[in-house]
Amino acid sequence: MSALHRCSAVFALVTLAAMQAPALAAPPATSITTTGCEEHELSGAYPAEAFKKLLPPGFKLATLDPTGLIALIDMSVDHCDSVDGGPGSEDFTAFVEVTPPAQYMASNITAYGLMLRLWSNRQQTVDTVAAWGFGQQTALAEVVFKPGLDLLGRKVSTATVQSGTHKLIASTLYTAKKSIYPTGTTRGFALDAFGALHIIDATWTDQTFQAGVGTFIQLGQQPLPLPLLPLQVYPVLAGDATNYGLTLHSVQ
Repeated sequence: MSALHRCSAVFALVTLAAMQAPALAAPPATSITTTGCEEHELSGAYPAEAFKKLLPPGFKLATLDPTGLIALIDMSVDHCDSVDGGPGSEDFTAFVEVTPPAQYMASNITAYGLMLRLWSNRQQTVDTVAAWGFGQQTALAEVVFKPGLDLLGRKVSTATVQSGTHKLIASTLYTAKKSIYPTGTTRGFALDAFGALHIIDATWTDQTFQAGVGTFIQLGQQPLPLPLLPLQVYPVLAGDATNYGLTLHSVQ
């Protein structure tokens, strides 16, 4: 066989092997970028004891009181018109505020949280965040948001989030004047099933913001870790942010 024919035969074998070999899975995206977003934030207090066993080594809860009994929780319901240039999504996140060890802090980070849940109606968001190490916190969910006005013309909203048997119903009333909330970044942490620490940074653009008050009812064991009394209403501070974009970025 001539050298040319041998090269042709080798090339044919390599091509055949490549065709028969299973395609390698594409690496997960390192970021998720959303545009045209509106967020309804709920901030409140919760017994700190519920979160202590969830803390990674070296982390502390950012508590409201000097005795360390009351933890700060932040939950948000978000709608974005577009995700990574495609169709939009509805998402829900829940965090408890923490103080991480110094090596995980940065001057541009405005707040730190241990992620309790990230629920989305977009499968690709669930898969991507799970690939970043947040699989225990992430799941598909149904998110329904209903904005409106009360009899005095004030902005109100009702949001219902359900993932499996877990459900949260939030109602909000916005009474403060609108203002501009500047761009910023928060950092979220989670431990995976093997005890490894993972980090996501969330950076938002300038947004129109309006403060108010609200309540929520939790049915089931999530998103907050302790069972709450059935149909008990919990008060929260509320915030409505509009006209902004958000980027989630995998750090570790």
